[in-house]
Formats: sequence, structure tokens, C-alpha cells
Amino acid sequence: MKKLYLAASIVTAMAAMNTQAAEVFKQGSNSLDIGGYANLMLSQTSGSDKIDVADNSSRINFSFNKGLKSGWSTQAKYEFGLSGAYAGGALSHNHDKLSRTSSNPLSSRLAYVGLMHDKYGKIIIGKNWGVYSGVAGVADPTQKFGTSPGTYELDSGGASGTGRAEKVLQYHNAIGPVSLGLQVQPYEYTLATGQGTFNYDGATTYTEIHYGMGYGVSLKYNIMDVVEVGVAYNAHDILLAAANDADDSRKLKDEESVKSTAMAASIQYGDHGKDGLFLGFVYASAENHMAIPEFTAFKTSYAPYSAQLAPEATSMNLAVSYKVDDFTPMVGYYTTVYKGTKERNIFGNEDTELSKTTLVVGLSYDWTDDWMFYVEAALDMSDNDETKFAGTDSGGNTIDGTKFVDEFKEVGTGYALGMKYVF
Repeated sequence: MKKLYLAASIVTAMAAMNTQAAEVFKQGSNSLDIGGYANLMLSQTSGSDKIDVADNSSRINFSFNKGLKSGWSTQAKYEFGLSGAYAGGALSHNHDKLSRTSSNPLSSRLAYVGLMHDKYGKIIIGKNWGVYSGVAGVADPTQKFGTSPGTYELDSGGASGTGRAEKVLQYHNAIGPVSLGLQVQPYEYTLATGQGTFNYDGATTYTEIHYGMGYGVSLKYNIMDVVEVGVAYNAHDILLAAANDADDSRKLKDEESVKSTAMAASIQYGDHGKDGLFLGFVYASAENHMAIPEFTAFKTSYAPYSAQLAPEATSMNLAVSYKVDDFTPMVGYYTTVYKGTKERNIFGNEDTELSKTTLVVGLSYDWTDDWMFYVEAALDMSDNDETKFAGTDSGGNTIDGTKFVDEFKEVGTGYALGMKYVF
């Protein structure tokens, strides 16, 4: 029985990502756990002069566990995102009154079935965190402003398999200090990007991204239960196209399909949230995988490079925290450099690179084991030379270098003040 609950807890911890779970039902080898948290905040971000009351990734999950024969067990897990602070929607006129049609306050985060054995490992099918994210995310202990390089790309990493991987088949196993993760997405997946919102070469916009079969692998090594090092790799073939028009000149041909790859290496000391020192460091490199962030400012719509697939990108993330007497101060440093190539020099000027660097500082207080108060601030420290971006981009658009650099620097800056209640 101990083996059953050990195996179930490993998968639950891996997939829930910092959520706790409480057993609410148990009968024989069957049990039901409910977990998640409510996380609401006051925030001001990205150059806005307005303070917002917003949800901060609240969620609820249900884990159904069952013991099988010969040391095997199984688990079905469903996790939903909650948007209780604001459900969105639109006003409509209905007879003699105006009413609001709200969007769905629930969104699917995880949905999988797993088969586990202490010796033979775990097989998971459905929607689960990609094996890449377990390595790339070790330097993201923040509540609001952190990042995991290459993880949440193009639809939160679902189609690419680096984030909450969709339609995925995974295998996990640990032998002594070594942990292995393998995954495959054995399908073709079409992701609509919206008319004119995604471009590849600075001149051409695409409305669809077609993903071919993808795969990922991760390997971790634990040293004396204190230090863990890891590496991960993820790859997909993608085809960019305009919707419903096979002959459109904007469609890349099959023989010109793009290889999208992401690689990460990490080292972690200690555990964030537990007493003592935590340190996480990640280096990541990607090709045709990371999109330049949308940086349209609140007062203008000037964004010549926004949502463009970068030929190359490298990231270095570092986070340090130290918990003492229920207080956890944290500092994070996140930097990504977007690069062009000779074949696809997206910035127009040869050897020009665009960097995004953010310093995050935060303080959290654990009043109890399941209630947290936190404050966090992000400061953009990017240092891009505006003279290198003046002129025209590869699509022939005239660029004001100073305006471009100033607006790009506003993304990700701000602060958050929030409360988090763990179920």
C-alpha cells in the first residue's frame, strides 16, 4: 500500500506543480484527492497606469487513484484553471435589459491517465506537463513575473510539448539518483494564430501553424538529495501557412518545413518554499521555437517585430531565495537574446540582436502551511541600442529605433500584491 501511494504522489507532485492535495475519499485501494489553490492579486504591469484586480493562475485538480495487481497502480487526473476574479464576456440586449454573456470560468490545464509501478516506471497518456518543463522551470519560483525559457511558447506549450503538452504519451522512471523522462506527440496538430498576428520573415504573416509529430527527452541526476542537475531536449517539425488556401504564396512548402527545437540545462540546490537556501539556474537554447514577445504599448500600436518566430534564441535564468521564520525573500534574473541568421536576418541589420532582461524581487510570508501573502516587483533592465533598430525591417517597414526600444522595455515591468490559499 505504501508503494501505491508513493507512486501516486510522485505523479501528482510532478503534474500539479507546487499544489498540495488532500485525500477526501478512501475505500480499500481507491482514493480521491482534491488540490489546487486560489491566487488573487492587485497588479500593475507593462507600462499601464491602472491597477487591476486579477486572477493569478488559480486552479483546482482531482486525482483518482486505484491499486491494481502485482504492484501496479493507476491514476486519472484532471486540473482546471479558475478565473473567479473576472470571467470576461460581452454585453448583449435581450428584450428590455442588457445582460452579460460570460466566458467559461474554467479552462483545461491537465487531463491524463497514468499507469505506475515502483520498478517499471510510469506511463501517462493525455495532457500533462512536458518533460522539457521539468528542467527549464527550476529557476521560476516567482508568483507573477518569472519565466521558464522555451516552455510557454505558442499556446502555452501545448502543441509544442514544452509546456502543458497536449495529446502526449510519456514514460517516466527513476533508477537510484537518475530520473528519465520520454515523450512523444504522435499526431499532426493545426494551431490558428489569428489573421495577421504571426510572422516568420518580417514580411509575411501566417494564420496557421501545422505541427508534425514531436518528441522530447529529459535526464536528471540527484546528488545527495540536495543538488539536482538536468538536461532536456524537445523537437517538432512545423509548417506555416495561410488558412484554407493550399496555393497561397505565404505557405511554406513541405520541403521547406521548419525544424523547431528547444534545449535546456539546469542545476538546482535546495527546494524553494522550504527552510534554508534555494538556488536554480537554467541555460536554454532554441531554434524556430521562441517568438519575440508582444510588446505593443498601451498608448500606441507600434510593434514591427512582435510575435515573430526567432531563428535563434538563448536564455539564462537565475533565481535565489532563502526561507527563514516563514518569510521567503527571492531574487530572480531572467535574460533572453533573440537572434537572426544569415538566411533569415529578421532585424534587417546584420549581427543585430534583441535582448530582454528582467530583474524580479519578491517577498512571501507563509501565515500557515496553506495561506500565503506575497509582494513582487519586476524591473526591465534590457539594454538595446536604438541606433541598430532604426531604418527598415526585413518587411520594408520604417522603424523609429528609439520608439521601438522604449516600448519593448515596458513589457514585463510592474508589481503584484496578492494572497494565495492552497486547498
